[in-house]
Amino acid sequence: MDEQRTSTGITRRSVVRAAAWSAPVIAAAIATPLAAASGAAALTVQPSPATVTGADFAWPGATVTNTGTTPLTVTWSVDVAPVLESLSGPLTGTVTIPPGSSELVAAGITGYYVAAAWPTTLTLTLLGEGAPRTSTVTFQAEEQ
Repeated sequence: MDEQRTSTGITRRSVVRAAAWSAPVIAAAIATPLAAASGAAALTVQPSPATVTGADFAWPGATVTNTGTTPLTVTWSVDVAPVLESLSGPLTGTVTIPPGSSELVAAGITGYYVAAAWPTTLTLTLLGEGAPRTSTVTFQAEEQ
């Protein structure tokens, strides 16, 4: 007797093939709304110039603006080179900036030169979403 088999259902092979093709589509469908909802934070930095009077200087800080669509938490630090006779003010801190807003960081740093012969560089480093970002302000004491 000759039997003929006809399949009216779904084979295991077609189920496996469909699952293999649908996995990337499902993953992309899940990842896209999460990426869209995260609203990558973006920032701009505008350092203020330092004011110098003789061997004394004052730096009012830098304005950091969040141009993204989500709140941005930034940790900042200021390094000064060369080493100064005296230095005061906030050299580190953390601030959360709402979307579309600005904050002043490192406000009120003052110092006194050991010698007026070398330029001084203030380096502001910002750590937040994305890569670290640095800004520098360079100035020199005035001879009196």
